Amino acid sequence: DLLGAHTGLSCTSCHDPASGDLLFNPASENDCYECHSGDYQSQHSGSGYSTTCLTCHNRSRWDDATFDHDSQFFPIFSGKHKGKWKEDGCESCHENANDFSVFTCITCHKHRKEKMDDEHEDVSGYAYESTRCLACHPEGKKK
Repeated sequence: DLLGAHTGLSCTSCHDPASGDLLFNPASENDCYECHSGDYQSQHSGSGYSTTCLTCHNRSRWDDATFDHDSQFFPIFSGKHKGKWKEDGCESCHENANDFSVFTCITCHKHRKEKMDDEHEDVSGYAYESTRCLACHPEGKKK
């Protein structure tokens, strides 16, 4: 189905003019990446952003994206973290601007490794790594 901004597209936007064959093969009407992989690569390449475009974008306007870090990933702009940095201060946690899937908690939370190792000696799978911190403390709270 042609939905949102796609309703005004010409047939040749998606079909070969000679054969009528589809130029793209989306898995469903929510598979934006199949047709818009070039857009994704130019805007988000290497960032670690999901290719589930409708998480931030909508069908009517591509440039009207919304991104809610607190509800989608970690409550960094609410709770105890509220007001600790500016909304655009992504580099506070994401030290690699080319890959937002990489992050650190330890830059701000200066937990000594030895102290954390002691506090977590009975925790299976514990490692002094930010991804492990998030796995057990998804809201940033002590258990």
